[in-house]
Amino acid sequence: MIEDILNYFGIGNQRIKAIEELGELQQAIAKYIQGPYKENRSNVAQEIADVKIVLEQVEIGMGIKNEVEEFTKEKLKRTMERIERGYYKVEVQDDTV
Repeated sequence: MIEDILNYFGIGNQRIKAIEELGELQQAIAKYIQGPYKENRSNVAQEIADVKIVLEQVEIGMGIKNEVEEFTKEKLKRTMERIERGYYKVEVQDDTV
């Protein structure tokens, strides 16, 4: 379905759509932080789904899916190494769900 949607709209449109969806996710997270209500949590989940879908289309359409996967592995590994070395100083977080 991802490729069918990409083929219908085209990569140019989906790159623009990605920007739009990322903005909507940003707004949903900000709204959740302001008042972590059940409906705000659900909205964050919906926007994350939209972002995942459109980003996968961008990866496929730009032919960078494998490159993204490699960068993801490298960045996860680097972050774990930094955590283990005490590179990050994390303050107490609000873990409200």
